[in-house]
Amino acid sequence: MKIIKYLFAILFVLSGSGGLIKGSIIAGALLIILGILILPPISVELSQKIKFWNYRGFRYGMYTIFFLLIGATMKELPKRKKENPTEVSKISFSTAPKSEVKSKVKLVNFQKEEIQIDNSDFWNKFDPIVKERVYKMIKEKDCAGLQEEFNVTADNLDRLQASGRSGERNLDLMNFLEEQMKNLGCH
Repeated sequence: MKIIKYLFAILFVLSGSGGLIKGSIIAGALLIILGILILPPISVELSQKIKFWNYRGFRYGMYTIFFLLIGATMKELPKRKKENPTEVSKISFSTAPKSEVKSKVKLVNFQKEEIQIDNSDFWNKFDPIVKERVYKMIKEKDCAGLQEEFNVTADNLDRLQASGRSGERNLDLMNFLEEQMKNLGCH
């Protein structure tokens, strides 16, 4: 039992130190005090000096009070911003990529011409590089590139299915590529 008390004491002291470093001074200090109180030598010393410390219910009640105080005084964690998946990005093509962000529109310069790329849930399954590469091939009417992307995606789908995993996103991309190749008159 002593080993467990030592482990908890060390955990609380380290957590309290982290809290102090992060700016939760009161919560950090309370965690350190709680860790010190749990240490067996300190607990034995307290039981000799404070009569109530000998009662398990009193000790656990004190631990509970410390936990409640720690919880009440902790700083809130910063909340993450969620990006809107339905935003529309504007991509233009030139020789050197240059990114600018204006409100909710992302501009990537490649040349003077621009195409609209949607950020629907479909594209959330893929790396943004895949999306940009595919749309660049569509823009340039690169049938060979689109066919190569289709073939690579099909190979990946086969590997995933052979290993027993789902290749749903690959199938979705293949359908999208096939539709785009038909629209471009590639076959």
